[in-house]
Amino acid sequence: MKKIVTLSETNYLRALEIAKEYKYIELRLAKLKLSIPQIKQIINASEKTIITDFLSSSNPFICNILTNEKIIIDIPFDFLADNKNNFDIFSDCQILVSYHFWNNFTELLNDNKIYSIIEKMIEASNVLKINYFKIAVMINNEEEEEKFFSLFEKYSELKGKLILIPLGKKFQYSRIKSLELGSPFMYCYIDTPATDCQLHFSNYP
Repeated sequence: MKKIVTLSETNYLRALEIAKEYKYIELRLAKLKLSIPQIKQIINASEKTIITDFLSSSNPFICNILTNEKIIIDIPFDFLADNKNNFDIFSDCQILVSYHFWNNFTELLNDNKIYSIIEKMIEASNVLKINYFKIAVMINNEEEEEKFFSLFEKYSELKGKLILIPLGKKFQYSRIKSLELGSPFMYCYIDTPATDCQLHFSNYP
């Protein structure tokens, strides 16, 4: 499961086609206008589906589909911190906790905030079974890139679970390096990138 195809702006038939062909997908529900039956069919056509933005979904029945063993549910770190005892509905899913920071990585290092965030994620895993820990931050120079990727060594106990995603177009190819260093998978696109720093499926080995 090295390459996850993000689906954020497409129709149901195209999403179903991509799920069948590429097998590992991410559904960004906030940008997809899909019914519950359609979401279920897309999930069933895939090998593994990451569900993102489920908190933003206006459909009150969305939780009914989040009990499938094919699903990895993406839970934002800030939401997890306040609700880590309220995730019984995800007992059949895998859980990914994510943190995004669109300012430069140095800001997170100056007050050791990045370490505090990861350690709080690890602490939460004592209450909730967390399968993956995702950190996505803006990288502006090679020094920041080096320090960012040093997190793999610092948190070696998360080997195979820690996903480090460099944000920003300047270092978009560092996503390949992140896979080589230890990220279990990385997000990519087939038709339209979800962000301008996302690489096409074919760019990855």
